[in-house]
Amino acid sequence: FAAATGKRAAIGALADLSRIIAGEAGTTVSATETGVAYAA
Repeated sequence: FAAATGKRAAIGALADLSRIIAGEAGTTVSATETGVAYAA
């Protein structure tokens, strides 16, 4: 999805949905990053 659309894709628990959308929880895949970027 991320590579095909240029948008981000996110994976996480449905209970964390609002935090996933905000980029605060879950795993995010982005076509704009190179390599692996870790966030705390």
